[in-house]
Amino acid sequence: MPTRLLDLKTSKQDGRAVLVNFPVSGTSPTAPYACLSYCWGTNVDGIIKTTKASLANHQLGIAISLLPKNFQDATLICTGLSIRYLWVDALCIIQDDKDDWNYESGQMCRVYSNSYITIAAHSADSCHQGFLGTQIRSQ
Repeated sequence: MPTRLLDLKTSKQDGRAVLVNFPVSGTSPTAPYACLSYCWGTNVDGIIKTTKASLANHQLGIAISLLPKNFQDATLICTGLSIRYLWVDALCIIQDDKDDWNYESGQMCRVYSNSYITIAAHSADSCHQGFLGTQIRSQ
């Protein structure tokens, strides 16, 4: 299991994803998770990412509506497939912690190869673009 994952369990109810450390109390040592493979793009201003300063807040919850569109689209896929956990590098690796970044980036091959599915947002040139297009929600 990756060190950290986004827990989407309550995302439909409260619109938030919670960054959790694994293993989570009360869960099995392994749980199905999805990975998002995407291009950050050239405009990285305003991308929500986990830093030393934001880690504690992300562990309380991140509003999905504030995430880049690719991340939002990936949460839609996961919830639609009943996959509780999602790994996104920008959120699951502490971006300004050199030790964490070096360790976690070295684990990426393992993280991707052990995922239940990998969502490849290859049609988007930027994480802001999204890859699902406009979704029509049934009522």
